[in-house]
Amino acid sequence: MCLVTKQRDPILTTEDIVCYKIVRENISHNKNTHPFSSMYNYFDWMLNKAYYTPLSVYETDRASNCNFYDYVARTQFDNPNSKNCLFSEISDGFHAMLTYDRAASTTDFDDNEVVVECLIPKGSSIYKDKTDLVVSNKIIMVKRL
Repeated sequence: MCLVTKQRDPILTTEDIVCYKIVRENISHNKNTHPFSSMYNYFDWMLNKAYYTPLSVYETDRASNCNFYDYVARTQFDNPNSKNCLFSEISDGFHAMLTYDRAASTTDFDDNEVVVECLIPKGSSIYKDKTDLVVSNKIIMVKRL
């Protein structure tokens, strides 16, 4: 899964940003220390812990070859104005949504999938698209909603 955007350079946040992630509630032996895991790479999350990762950003002129997060994100590039443009494709980083409604409407939830509120701390580097998706190099998982 990747964020694909026309944004060329990261934005350095000047304030904390509330965002939302869809995660799985862990039902395994580590659920007390790591109550959630990521949907795609099974990274185990703890509440109220600050996480950091470098962002992996690639330039592409072929948005059709990108692995979009979902249909909504894909549709922003299905128009003639998106042809012959350079895009940033961000794979590594903390992927999230900028609104609760975007997160809640993203998937049909399985029994163990939940939306959690997160915080992108001031001073983080972010990329975002026009569909309220965001990727950050820093994030804190705050609470289950």
